[in-house]
Amino acid sequence: GGPVGDRAHAFGIALRAEGRRVRGENAAALATLDSFPLAIEHLRVLAHHGLRERFVRGELLAALGRDEEALSAYGSLTNSYDLPFVALSHLRRATILVRRGDREAARFHYGRFLRWWNEADPERQPLVTAAREAVAQLER
Repeated sequence: GGPVGDRAHAFGIALRAEGRRVRGENAAALATLDSFPLAIEHLRVLAHHGLRERFVRGELLAALGRDEEALSAYGSLTNSYDLPFVALSHLRRATILVRRGDREAARFHYGRFLRWWNEADPERQPLVTAAREAVAQLER
């Protein structure tokens, strides 16, 4: 136990889940990540704890076709501590919503993504271009 032991345990879970994810073992990665301790007594001040894992959980759920759960996971990324993944969570939600036929909600989330990433670094511009094209297609 204790702060260091708790962090090490959580980090180990995250690493095992990531190893399974990169090998394409999405169901196993999700099962591993489901044991990641999002609330640790000693980590109240570490607001970023579990941020990446919450986003990756959404990615895994989406990859497994569990869209409703993926939308919920992406939707959990809302506050200032979540900023590194907020824009991408909007992009992922838009993609799921297009697939489900909810064009209005998809346009909303694409708009949020574009507002955040419109002037992204050059290596990120292909995502911006793809989002703009998706919005144009939705408006046709």
